[in-house]
Amino acid sequence: MKGSNPIKFSLIVMAAMMLIAVSVTVPCAEAFTKPAAGSFAYDIYKIGITDLLQGPAGFVGAALMVVLGIVMILRGQWSITVGAFLAAGIMAKAETILTSLGSVI
Repeated sequence: MKGSNPIKFSLIVMAAMMLIAVSVTVPCAEAFTKPAAGSFAYDIYKIGITDLLQGPAGFVGAALMVVLGIVMILRGQWSITVGAFLAAGIMAKAETILTSLGSVI
């Protein structure tokens, strides 16, 4: 490898080997399920997801994020615009996103 930095090349090779090793050793991924009614985790889930994010507070928060995104479009700050619209979408679909995300066990 004439003309290239050998340290940089070796770091890329090590990173690729680590990525392959992690990919091969991960056993499975399971999705988060809604907690059973009556348990302590269900009370926290109900307050956090159902009452806050999908209730009036979540609606107001998502609406404010959309307004922030529109204002940032007018100012030409696209990175904040994308973040605001993504946050609004995440707040609107919080329960679906939470139950469809997989956690590596």
